[in-house]
Amino acid sequence: MKFPVALAILFIASCSQQKNTETEHSFYYWQTSFADTANVEEYINKETVNHFYIRFFDVNWDDNLYMPVPVAELTGFKNITPFIKSHFTPVIFITNRCLQRMDDNLCDSMAYKIRNKITFITNRIRESSGSNVQIDEIQIDCDWTELTQRKYFRFLRSFKSLYPGKIISATIRLYPYKYFRKTGVPPVDRGLLMCYNLTDIRDADNVNSIFELKNLKQYLVSEKYPLPLDIALPVFGWYAWFSEGKFKGIIYPDENNSLTTDKNFFSQKENNFLVTGDTVVGNNYLREGDVLRLEYPDKIELEKAATLLHNKFPEAKRIALFYWNMSLIKRNEEVIHKIFTAF
Repeated sequence: MKFPVALAILFIASCSQQKNTETEHSFYYWQTSFADTANVEEYINKETVNHFYIRFFDVNWDDNLYMPVPVAELTGFKNITPFIKSHFTPVIFITNRCLQRMDDNLCDSMAYKIRNKITFITNRIRESSGSNVQIDEIQIDCDWTELTQRKYFRFLRSFKSLYPGKIISATIRLYPYKYFRKTGVPPVDRGLLMCYNLTDIRDADNVNSIFELKNLKQYLVSEKYPLPLDIALPVFGWYAWFSEGKFKGIIYPDENNSLTTDKNFFSQKENNFLVTGDTVVGNNYLREGDVLRLEYPDKIELEKAATLLHNKFPEAKRIALFYWNMSLIKRNEEVIHKIFTAF
């Protein structure tokens, strides 16, 4: 039976619209409390943000206790309601240092302790919000290496066994994505490809360590990754601080991005700011001759990346942006809309 042309066009358009509807719009929430920010719900509804990755806590190694311990725990639950109205995914970040220091036999016990901590925080959220929130996915975030792969994967298998019927996902950096035959594939249900922090921030010769489209393209290989993947893109920025050519640390811009506007202390050349006189920024003492390299993703490149990644990963069920911050959202509102529209 022949399919009428008009009907075929309508069918294709309907499928396209359905695909966009099925792709969730998500943000990472990385702070330890929920500020009383005006217009949160209005923006969530406007951009159909129907999911949040909420960091519950980090896990780091304690040299005194000689064991993994939770740090940077989510403790402020007031104003959380707008972020859990649809559904959310708890995120636990495990430092690679923790994996390096711990013995293999701690992998299983760490899985149990993390599960108990997740349960505790989830109950706090229920009490604070008055909502019987249900969690169907938990994400583990870790920059594992070939040297820590064995312990990390053992932990993941143990952790996954504690959550039958739930989705366990893991973040995938671009290097282990491209070289998965060397670095291994995490034993989880889904991966989330982190398309940022593409080059070494400590290299003074880099232009933008957070995101450059040419660097992203170098990692997007033709071989299919063994896990279904969702996508994350950056909408954040920072200053990389250098002294005598050596990396000193990260300094975050203030809300108005006005840290380097004082011409008595800073001289700008492209995205580099030369410190022309000793000054204090936050808790950091900058000396004359130091350099601050301002790094923000280029908005046009982000838009192109969204189209590229959608074509590369049409099966992605979620596009996530790192991270939720209203001043960053205002700065990137137009490109955020274009990214969500692309998916």
